[in-house]
Amino acid sequence: MGASLTPAIADFGTVTRGTTTAGPVQVFVLTNTGGVPLTGVTQGVLGDASALDFFVVPLFSTCGPAANGQLLGQTTLAVAPALGSSCIVTVQFRPRAAPVPTGLKAATLSVTNASGTQTSTLTGTAN
Repeated sequence: MGASLTPAIADFGTVTRGTTTAGPVQVFVLTNTGGVPLTGVTQGVLGDASALDFFVVPLFSTCGPAANGQLLGQTTLAVAPALGSSCIVTVQFRPRAAPVPTGLKAATLSVTNASGTQTSTLTGTAN
């Protein structure tokens, strides 16, 4: 049983603080890399120091159960390369407004499943 979350690292570039709907978006793909169906897939979760500067866009995500604004859900991934062997988590960089300082923001995206927890590192610069 195995899984991978790609890209492993994503840099969202420089964004003005207080940006909400216009911030850059990155799509992360969780793929079943094992020889059996991957079960227990959860929704993407943000963590670490600057997690509040990033936002999981539920409307455009499919990993985990359909809930919390996520319309489509996949909690089991088929064996690759079959249809349904991957799901996506869409993340947007939305650096918070002042008084939150400018500069580098870093967080992690995690998706948990029967194979463990896969993570990607997120970075962006708040201007």
